[in-house]
Amino acid sequence: MKIKIARLAAAALLAMSTTSAFAAGMSDAEFTNTHVGKCVTYKGPSDGVQCYQANGTATYDDTSYGKDSGTWTFSNGQFCVKWSKESGTACTVYESNGGGQFSGGGYTWTVN
Repeated sequence: MKIKIARLAAAALLAMSTTSAFAAGMSDAEFTNTHVGKCVTYKGPSDGVQCYQANGTATYDDTSYGKDSGTWTFSNGQFCVKWSKESGTACTVYESNGGGQFSGGGYTWTVN
């Protein structure tokens, strides 16, 4: 049950509207410039940090669900992540609030 909740929390972190500027065509280069090698701090039903490395790996440290690692990809405007403790791959499109802040799925987060 805890893993399912963590998967839902991680998916909710990524769930965004397809009407955003990112949905309109965030390129691989734009994602690389704004996210790769950085972490995002998120707040919502759970709080934590997700980090994206240039080698395609990702980690999260959540106050409710603990830690996990996985792999990420960005292609055709979609961000996808596969966490090691969870089944399946979650894909979504980012909605930007500007200034490195994002929101969706009951969460808000900021690129550190």
